[in-house]
Formats: sequence, C-alpha cells, structure tokens
Amino acid sequence: MSESQPLAGVEIVLFGAFDLSYPREKVLRDAFRHMGASVRSCTYADEPMFPKLRKIILLPAIYIRLTAQILRLTRAGYTPDLIVVTRFNPLLLPLAFVLARYYGATLVYDLFVSLHRTAAMRGYPRPVVWAVSLMERVTYRIPDHLLVGTNEFTKLYAQMYSITPDRFVRIPPAADEDRFYPRDAPKRAVFTALYWGNFLPHHGVDVMLDAAAILKKESSIEFVFLGAGPYKAIAEAYAAEQSLFDVRFEGFVNQPELHEWIGRSHVCLGVFSEDVRALASITNKVCEAAASGKAIITEDSPPIHQRFTEQESIITVPPGSPDALAVTLESLQKKPERVAQLEMMSLAVNQREFSTPVIAELLVANIQFDK
Repeated sequence: MSESQPLAGVEIVLFGAFDLSYPREKVLRDAFRHMGASVRSCTYADEPMFPKLRKIILLPAIYIRLTAQILRLTRAGYTPDLIVVTRFNPLLLPLAFVLARYYGATLVYDLFVSLHRTAAMRGYPRPVVWAVSLMERVTYRIPDHLLVGTNEFTKLYAQMYSITPDRFVRIPPAADEDRFYPRDAPKRAVFTALYWGNFLPHHGVDVMLDAAAILKKESSIEFVFLGAGPYKAIAEAYAAEQSLFDVRFEGFVNQPELHEWIGRSHVCLGVFSEDVRALASITNKVCEAAASGKAIITEDSPPIHQRFTEQESIITVPPGSPDALAVTLESLQKKPERVAQLEMMSLAVNQREFSTPVIAELLVANIQFDK
C-alpha cells in the first residue's frame, strides 16, 4: 500500500438500503475511495426503510436479494475486506455478520441515528418504540465497529444500549463537498436567517419561531424555513397565530434552489432544543453551512465547541433560549463585518475538521481492516 493511498487493494461493500444523495453515505464512500479502496454497493432499495411490519415481512426476500448481489461480486473476483451496513439497517446485521465471517471481513454499522428515539419523536405507538429499542439492543452487539458522530453519542449510546465504549468509532458528520461549497451570490436585501431540514422536536424550530416573535416589532429580519416533517403544520399554525409576517415556509426545494437560498442568506441556523440528542450532535445542516462558508448560529453544546471556536467561527446560544437567539441575530444584522468574518472562519473549520481527507484519515486510523 502506498503512503498516500493506505487502502489501495482493499475491497469494501456498502450494504443495505441507502441513498447516495444523502451526505453520510456519500461521504463515507468518497472517504474510502480517497484512501485508495474499491467500494461497491449491495442494496435492495434507493432509500432506507424504517423497520416496520412491512419490512419485517419482506426480510427473507431482502436477505436473498442481498446475498445474491454479494455472491455476484465475489464470483467476479471482488472479495470484501470490509462490509459497512448503512444507517437505518440494523435488521440486516445478522446476515451481514454471517457474510463478513464467511469472507473474513470486518463488519461495521453506521449508528448515525437511534431508530427508537426517532420513532418516539415521530409519534409511533409505544409498543413499536419498545420493539425497535429491543431490536437495536440485540443487533448492535453484532458489528466489530459502530460509527457515531461525536464523543457525546458514544457516551449516550454506550449507556442506552449497554455496549462498551471501545466498540464505537467517532466519524463526524460532514457535507457533500461536491454540492456544498462557497457560492458568489449577492445577499438578499432583507437580513435572512435560514433553516433547512426536517421539522422534528429536537431541532428547536419552536425556539426559532419564538425568536421571530420577539423580533417582529423591533427588526427587519426574515426567517426562512426549507423542508418538511411531522411538526411543520404546527409551526405554520403558530406563525399564523402570532402574525409572524417575517417568517416564510418554502417546503422542500430542489438542490439548485437550496444552494441559492444558502448563498443569498446572511445567517444559517442549526438546532436549538434542550433534547439530549440535539446536545450530542453536530447536525448535517451545520456541516453543510460550514462547507458553504456561511455564518452559523446554533446551540451551545460540547460537540460544537470541540470543532468550532466561539465567536470566531460560530456563534452559540443557550439551548431553548429564543431571547438569546433574537439578540444574536439583531447584533449580526447591524455588523456585516462580523458576518463576513464568521463566513471565512466557518469554511476554515470545514477544511480542518469535516473535509473528505479528514474523514478518510479517521476511518483508516480507527477501523481494523483485516480480520
């Protein structure tokens, strides 16, 4: 293996149902390739499926399809050294374990999201949440390595699933740098605070709307929300009830529109809730904003301060504090030079902490590639 490509000759399979337009899977694939590995896919669908009854019923057919795919690869001379089961696919871990042991491969699961906590936030019935939690506790003991985004998630998941911390590998979230990069776009005439993503409780959209309510008579700051989710209707109803005329809900937009909104906005918003998961996270939207060279406001949390420098490359506010968010936005509106400094420094953080070469080095340093 060459020093510049330490994984030259290593054969890796991404295993499961996944969408390579989602940053996590694409970043992992690109990082492995950056280090010289050959990466193939064995998949049964173009996007992850939540482990509901339909997926359980289809599981035997899914197992057969995935086994057939990996057999075709090995007959063509491609023998995996590493099998990476992608996020939302814990039901595939028993099959992946058998295949990994048969081929002498290392088995990795990307525990990027806790499924039972997601089910609870989306309002699934309690028996379903309990069943998914039990399934996770059993299957997460199978892989050689579990990928998580932060040290805080290692602590949280080690306790939640009774797994020793040494099984976890911290691979921070990162942006797809083919899509998220600085764009030379003129800012909008009105000072714009932009949020994009899912409307889920732990994102703190309610905190952002309360900040908009505080500012509605004092400042000309527009809040723009892109995306959808189970709490979007509640957010829209609250904005209408509070007569928040400086709040816009644009729904899901295509990639060119998203990049135009990011480029023309003054500030990008992260998450602001007191939820334990939010406090353990560095979210995709924060990484995407940094890769785009944008000024970022998000909540104060240990993972953020491990990567960013307060007031230099990011501004944080206390979790659940619309007053602090309102004050910060009003201050930045009056100081365009501060916005420009934050833009420059957030991009530098992306290059140092979240770029593809950095993710690649972490994978090489922390995963055992030969069983």
